[in-house]
Amino acid sequence: MFCILLEGSTKQDKEVESCEAGDLYKGQIFLKGKDIATTHRVPYCILSAKYGLVWPTTVIETYDEKFKKPYKGPWPPADVYGFTLGGKNYFHNRPDTFMPLVRPQQIGYMLQDLTILQRNPQKALELLKSHPLHGKLPA
Repeated sequence: MFCILLEGSTKQDKEVESCEAGDLYKGQIFLKGKDIATTHRVPYCILSAKYGLVWPTTVIETYDEKFKKPYKGPWPPADVYGFTLGGKNYFHNRPDTFMPLVRPQQIGYMLQDLTILQRNPQKALELLKSHPLHGKLPA
């Protein structure tokens, strides 16, 4: 299965105690990544500092935690592949089946790169299709 793994932002909707993970996070990198995924109908999963890997429909509680050390897993199974979007503590140890959607760097540069992909859906689609495993594993 092809998907995008998004970093669960530290910016969250603090007005709720719990909600679906896809609605909880409010950071700009998360929101831009979610927009690219939904625009191109690519499933996305969220790497949460508290809950680990969660689907956007998973109901979780708000929290105030960050990864202090790089996340080491668990990761999706080997037949799940795609792109990651987030900082080095989230995806430094990512499996080889995942590539960064944009280069992890200072947040401003990441936001610029994501804005280019949002404004040019064809470029984003070409990037998504460029994954080395695209079309090689069963969907």
